[in-house]
Amino acid sequence: MTLHDWVLLVLRTALFVMVVHIALLDWLTKSEDTMPVVVTGAIEHFDLRTAPPDGYVNIKRLSHGEKMQRRQFTSKMAMEASKGSKNVKTEVDLFNAEVTYFDWAHAIVDHNLQDKDGRPLDFRNRDDVKKVDGNVAEEVDTYIDKVNNFEEDEDTGKSPGTSEPLSSLTDPSQPQTNSASPPQSS
Repeated sequence: MTLHDWVLLVLRTALFVMVVHIALLDWLTKSEDTMPVVVTGAIEHFDLRTAPPDGYVNIKRLSHGEKMQRRQFTSKMAMEASKGSKNVKTEVDLFNAEVTYFDWAHAIVDHNLQDKDGRPLDFRNRDDVKKVDGNVAEEVDTYIDKVNNFEEDEDTGKSPGTSEPLSSLTDPSQPQTNSASPPQSS
């Protein structure tokens, strides 16, 4: 075998190894690209105009498991209301409060809101949620709804937890509100 043959053999072997290496890297890269990221942990920051000068909340999108827990409250509310109970309004109010406590405890991940003594509020504590000024609470609720799309699923156009279109679940005699904009203060 001549020197020329050895050089060709080495070059062919090196070329083969490089091609295999590039193909392997390409395959590994493609398999990673095809897997979507479904756990984001994205958090949105909102400055509160109803809590001047610098009140804010950071709100996360609830996980699927947390949304399932939340739906249990609304499903139970619908079932209780359909039983024909004389205390339907009271039951609905209680379930609405449960949903609010759940939302504040799970969706608000950071804030700088304090009670009158300067103690940071803990929204996992129901008493602290009750202390919040009504205007501030309405603004925070608006942002929680905005981040978590509770009013309507953008992709399906359906109310969360049902197979009914949102338009069939709303009462046409009641004024409709847009949860994407903060409430107006009086």
